[in-house]
Amino acid sequence: MTAPTFAELAPLTREKLVAGIALFNGGAWWHAHEAWEDAWNEEDGTTRLWLQALIQLAAAYHKGIEQRQPRGMAMLFEKSLEKLERVRSEGDPFGGVALAPLCEAARRGRAIARLWECGDRREFERDAIATVSAPV
Repeated sequence: MTAPTFAELAPLTREKLVAGIALFNGGAWWHAHEAWEDAWNEEDGTTRLWLQALIQLAAAYHKGIEQRQPRGMAMLFEKSLEKLERVRSEGDPFGGVALAPLCEAARRGRAIARLWECGDRREFERDAIATVSAPV
């Protein structure tokens, strides 16, 4: 299977993807999670897995930055990264969204969250927060 383009996604998925990206990039990670979850509930296969990876990425930032829980943050980055890498094996971009930068952000976020958890950081640095590219 090859990765779908943005235009090949279901209409609800396209709508929720764009809304979720705007929320995510604005720092409203919980609301991005909720938007993507609406599409996730309607999808299956690799598209569902991709949406779950985005949901977990948003949840990682929410867990760490809003709830100040570095262990949960690291765990969610790990889960998101595993799924992003599986999806990426089918093609990058997926649904018009570049995956390589998200994989790198999840790796970096996981490393920082682990340092924070061990006491080597006081918090998660804001300059380490990813943005999700607009679909092309």
